[in-house]
Amino acid sequence: MTNWPKLFNKEIFCRAAILLVVLAVWVQLSPYILHWSDIVDMRRKMQEISPAKLTQMFENGKTPSVLYVNAAWCENCRPVGKLLLKMAERGDFKNVQFIALAMENSPSEMARNYVMQGYNKQFAPYIWQKGASLGNVLTLAGSALKSGALPYVAVISPEGQIVSEAVGEMDDAELAELMAPLRRSIR
Repeated sequence: MTNWPKLFNKEIFCRAAILLVVLAVWVQLSPYILHWSDIVDMRRKMQEISPAKLTQMFENGKTPSVLYVNAAWCENCRPVGKLLLKMAERGDFKNVQFIALAMENSPSEMARNYVMQGYNKQFAPYIWQKGASLGNVLTLAGSALKSGALPYVAVISPEGQIVSEAVGEMDDAELAELMAPLRRSIR
């Protein structure tokens, strides 16, 4: 056995290594641990939705809607979701129905993603019905969603017609332009 210099006490070194491992595990798991009750609550609130039910929600004749189709694995979805969340939190669109539709295989993964991104504060969360085609999300003709790209954002009139829509990555200016018809209609 070698003699460690006094500066490197073996017992202190081992304790520090164990502490670093525990700290690394905590950093990875703490968001889930600290938000566990929110995640469980979100999972309880989530509903699977069919194309017919979604179309019926949009055709309520009372309020316009914003549909945000996303997935936890979609890198381009996060910035667009955060921009939509900021708009909703600022109150830019009062009396507008914000619907977040996740294209997930795992409801638990979607719940974790929504809580970690903060979507649970403003968006009504739904899971796409298993087996239903993404291209059939709306029965409205000409929807750009048929391409299957994510994220997808659509502004929908109270009568269920798509007013404006966009697919893919968007910056603040592009999203503001997409929302312009909605902004004019609620003034």
